[in-house]
Amino acid sequence: MVTAEEQGAVQEENFKDDARFWETMRDMGAASVEEHKALIARAETKIAEETPRVADADEKVEAAKSRLEKLKRGESVSGLDKKFDVVAAMKAAGWTPSMMRHARLLASLTEAELKQAISRAHVSGAVDRAVNREVRRIIRARRE
Repeated sequence: MVTAEEQGAVQEENFKDDARFWETMRDMGAASVEEHKALIARAETKIAEETPRVADADEKVEAAKSRLEKLKRGESVSGLDKKFDVVAAMKAAGWTPSMMRHARLLASLTEAELKQAISRAHVSGAVDRAVNREVRRIIRARRE
């Protein structure tokens, strides 16, 4: 026969396990929320950085098209007397060597391969997996 004290001890241990489980769930969720907030902040920063570059590039597209149309009509157009230097233009647009290497790597993929890479590298999934690994490490350390 189980005594009231023994039953209370079992209940106490069960309640502690329940609390630890929900603390872990809460902490994992909170960490995920914070990482997603940081991801949003990084995305907003990138958007703010890229928006003026897009506007500048759009102006340059229109200028290039205008010069091309003038040339086609037989009008005199100055500029670009030598071959267009893509690397120099990218550097002038603020691209770093690392960004250029990354762009070359992505450009070497087929459209299907690029879609596959993007689908497998979903950032929030990677964050969730990293959080889960860390939580398991913490729990293992707690047991030792």
